[in-house]
Amino acid sequence: MPASEVVEAPTPYTGSEALWFPRPAAGEAVHFTVLLSKPDAARGRRGYPNADGFAEATEFVTRLEMTTGEFLWVLAHVAPMTDVDTAKLEHARAFVEEHGHEELLKRAKEDPDFSARAVVFADSPDRTASFVDVSLVHITRTA
Repeated sequence: MPASEVVEAPTPYTGSEALWFPRPAAGEAVHFTVLLSKPDAARGRRGYPNADGFAEATEFVTRLEMTTGEFLWVLAHVAPMTDVDTAKLEHARAFVEEHGHEELLKRAKEDPDFSARAVVFADSPDRTASFVDVSLVHITRTA
């Protein structure tokens, strides 16, 4: 979640136990990592994360037990936006603008508080699957 994509909600969100992360500084992004593990998985020697420089910056968000008995873990860390991150964001926004633009404009005209967002799946050069959360407020504001 790049800082540029964080948009203030028109009304405060209430009604759940959601954990809201603060907006990262300009030029940075919050990276959320989702891991799955078996209930009897042995702890690795290296721990997590394995990315250089983030050993002290990674925050445990939650661990959820799934109905299968396995666990879903969510971790977060803030890191500077890289050229790869910026390219993913630009590609994701262009993709959504090309393939969803008419529907977004229609919704924006119907509801002035509509804040368009999109999640686009992406691959990294290292073949790591990820998704990019994109704010499309600039599209809906021109409607």
